[in-house]
Amino acid sequence: MKQIFSAVLNATWKQKESKLFMAFSMSPLLYLISTFMKTGFMNITSLDNHVQLSFLEMYDGIFNLTFSSTLPTLALFFVVIAVFKSEIQQHLLFLYKDLEKTRVLVAKLLSILTLFLIFVLNFTVLMFGVYYLRIIHLPFGSGELIGSDGYYALFSTIGTILLHFCYIFCITLISLYSTNIVSMISGIALILITGILPLFGSIGFLVPNGYRTIAETGNFGFAFLGMVVTTLLYCGLLYYFSLQKFKKVEF
Repeated sequence: MKQIFSAVLNATWKQKESKLFMAFSMSPLLYLISTFMKTGFMNITSLDNHVQLSFLEMYDGIFNLTFSSTLPTLALFFVVIAVFKSEIQQHLLFLYKDLEKTRVLVAKLLSILTLFLIFVLNFTVLMFGVYYLRIIHLPFGSGELIGSDGYYALFSTIGTILLHFCYIFCITLISLYSTNIVSMISGIALILITGILPLFGSIGFLVPNGYRTIAETGNFGFAFLGMVVTTLLYCGLLYYFSLQKFKKVEF
């Protein structure tokens, strides 16, 4: 399994769609540039409020601001489609014809999840440097690691990550049944739905990011548990149905 995963991860990393996705992990540098300019671009706080943000609070703000543009998410969808549908259409899966299909599917999913985690790691390292080399010298940088709302910020960031895990599994399943265009349109609809549901109270608990309302009350334990269970449930079901379809694909 290790050899299969390494080969698949290497192939996924070389995809031009992966390079596009990883480019968005450089957004802390874009924010750094904006701090030298008199512009409201990428601002997550107002100087008039005299609010000082810790590293985690600033990190969550820029991280979610980056993904709220939907561009990184759409780029991630392109990666998933390229790894699955495009390889099927180009008959590249012939290279795995002697391998068990379950292992191939797992390796592909793990490669995309790993790519996403590399994105988060790169973003984190850059944001850490930007915060402690630049932001702490500005009026809105407290210099603290956690801060008063740091735990909620951490919860919010993890929620965004888990939501994108669900996106990966969902687009995988859709791409196995549909064309590339249908998969992208479905992905856009998915973004809209998961963005709207948390606004409707308890209905928002159907998606991982819907548990932020509970976290706002300070009940982080229950909110985190609900978020993780929801993610595992969706990913498990989507993986099962994807596997049933993938087994029928002709290599």
